[in-house]
Amino acid sequence: MEMKAKDVTEAARAIAVLCDGAIVAAQHGRDPSFARTARVIAEGYVRQIEAR
Repeated sequence: MEMKAKDVTEAARAIAVLCDGAIVAAQHGRDPSFARTARVIAEGYVRQIEAR
């Protein structure tokens, strides 16, 4: 899939930061649901980019 983002590097960085944050939060809180939440947010972000 080709992203329609103006800056694909920045879009990839945003998703990486989201994933990293979810990992840290899950480890700190011992709650794996952070991964599911991060996935929902990332999917919404990608849909928003695709809609442009």
